[in-house]
Amino acid sequence: MIYSFCVDLFANTHVYSIHVWVNALIMLLGVLLFAVGTGFYAAASLGRGSYEALTFSLAEKNGWQVKTVRMILDLVMVVAGVLLGGKFGVCTIVTILISGPMIQFTAVKAKKLFKI
Repeated sequence: MIYSFCVDLFANTHVYSIHVWVNALIMLLGVLLFAVGTGFYAAASLGRGSYEALTFSLAEKNGWQVKTVRMILDLVMVVAGVLLGGKFGVCTIVTILISGPMIQFTAVKAKKLFKI
């Protein structure tokens, strides 16, 4: 509910620049903010969304790294979306490559820092 409220709230605030590097920077900051936030709330163990629960459960039960599981799951979801007629672009690829490692990094550091 909060997620959809925020999407609705900020949907019309997209700012696009005539400079590609500014758009790339905004995209990268958005992906990083998303991944860091996901890592923090996953580390807090106060509940997880279904996608994060699947990611962390597969990683913990099989001794895999969270970043690897997340990247594979993201890739599978993108392929499924494309097969169903969806599109993907640069941001999708960047998200696949960056979000898993950043979620794992943030979750590990947060647990150490806050002794969770």
